[in-house]
Amino acid sequence: MIGHGIDVYYKNDHKNTVLFPDGRTISYNVGNMLLEMVKEKTKYLLTEKLRNMIRIFPDYTVVLNIKNITDAFKWLYDTVASEDLPISTEIFGSSYSKIINMMLEDEKTVIECNCVGDFLMKCYQKFREYMEIFWFGVDSLANVNSNIEDPLSEEMVALVKKNADRMYPVLGKKCNNRRVKKTEEYEIREWTTFNIKMPIQVLEFEYCRMRKTGNLLKKCANCGRYFVVKNRKKIFCNNPSPQNSNRSCKEIGSQIRRQQKRETDIVEKQYHRDYTSKAMAAKRARDKGESDDHFYDEMRRLSEAHKESKKGIKDNG
Repeated sequence: MIGHGIDVYYKNDHKNTVLFPDGRTISYNVGNMLLEMVKEKTKYLLTEKLRNMIRIFPDYTVVLNIKNITDAFKWLYDTVASEDLPISTEIFGSSYSKIINMMLEDEKTVIECNCVGDFLMKCYQKFREYMEIFWFGVDSLANVNSNIEDPLSEEMVALVKKNADRMYPVLGKKCNNRRVKKTEEYEIREWTTFNIKMPIQVLEFEYCRMRKTGNLLKKCANCGRYFVVKNRKKIFCNNPSPQNSNRSCKEIGSQIRRQQKRETDIVEKQYHRDYTSKAMAAKRARDKGESDDHFYDEMRRLSEAHKESKKGIKDNG
């Protein structure tokens, strides 16, 4: 049923079970509904492709009435729907349907639209506004959790938290499960579900679930992509890195940051140069059959002095 949205339930674990209108049931790790809706292909689907499909709608110029709008929206939904993006598809269907009903109640909008196509384009503009707010909300939450200073992000997260905190007393508990039928052969149980129709509801729902399970949405310090993690100290994701697709950002990130620091930090650069020089001198000594103890003593001295220097900067900072 187009426009119903998704129904979600969960137990006291780290998964959300989503019931789709077509009967499918898919389990998502907490936070992964957000990750689907911020993918680049999701953004393309719900912006450029959606706009282009409206423009080429075969009956763009037909007269504006309820039947024609219903037929047009069904065509648009079927055209945009993606099996790879089930959450995004259903949230598009439910939120766009709600926008259509809202626009039909606005007499000025109806008068301004000469045909069904113009009306769908008006609805698209409002839908795009909703999606931009959602995407900005997700980005803001990731920025704050990643300690990226941005006053606008902080303001947006404060608004999200304000609305989500009203829902937390309910969403912070596991869903109820009741028996609806029992025979000698089987038992049927029914879960309490939460219906989600709008993009911002997905963000508020996932925020509450991540708060309950101790997970955080963060932005990778290497590639900038979003990821969900339980350890707030982690700054790198497990996705393939832009520098080397065979190694993850987690594997390569620390190395890259050290290299960047050496290039910009004079003290770090000098330490790396001196330490490398002593290490190479020790190797040359070993190759000649000479003692390398002196060089290793110098390397240990440099390393200890470097640690003390870093500790002093941290204590004073």
